[in-house]
Amino acid sequence: MNPACPACATATTLTRLQDVSCFECGHCKSHFIRGDSLDGFLNGRGLPNGQRRLIERALQAPTSTRDLTCPDCRARSFRVVRSGLVSIDVCDRCAGLHLDRGEANAYLLQTRATTNVAENTMNALDTILTFIR
Repeated sequence: MNPACPACATATTLTRLQDVSCFECGHCKSHFIRGDSLDGFLNGRGLPNGQRRLIERALQAPTSTRDLTCPDCRARSFRVVRSGLVSIDVCDRCAGLHLDRGEANAYLLQTRATTNVAENTMNALDTILTFIR
């Protein structure tokens, strides 16, 4: 079952941001990446325990001013992490990521700097990866 949008609680559709599976809201056009999906992505790139490490580090980041509810764990406690030009809201319980419409567009623009899809995604997530190491 697809999760509801963290921002507006509208139904989402499974899609991809480069090579990361995520859910797009048809109403507000935001994107949500599940923490376990992110963990699998990071594990596949030699970064074990990425989800746990992201949660630990997110707890040190500023609290988001947005009214968000995590569709996976129902937490209302997101933290703001910057990744290049993009501010990403991270659920501090399950490491779910929320990108609003502008952030998702900025993410896609930021990843177009190279032609390799895996490298594109890693470039866009580089700050988060540095943040959790």
